[in-house]
Amino acid sequence: MFDMNLCKSGDKLLKRNGMRAVYVERMDRSFCPHVVRDCSGFATRTNEGKVADGCNLMVDYDIVGFAPKRKFF
Repeated sequence: MFDMNLCKSGDKLLKRNGMRAVYVERMDRSFCPHVVRDCSGFATRTNEGKVADGCNLMVDYDIVGFAPKRKFF
């Protein structure tokens, strides 16, 4: 299980479908406090990185971890 409380603004995240997202901020919401951004816009997640009914209007995917960092030589 992924813990969104470990994220900092600007962290790259990996969604369940293989796409990437960027962590934006934590808001003072009780159920979906974490804001992420991807190519379709902004969305919120639970502390476990899950998409919750009522938090997002569009079909979306859970966050499963940090995206691998590219290595530059």
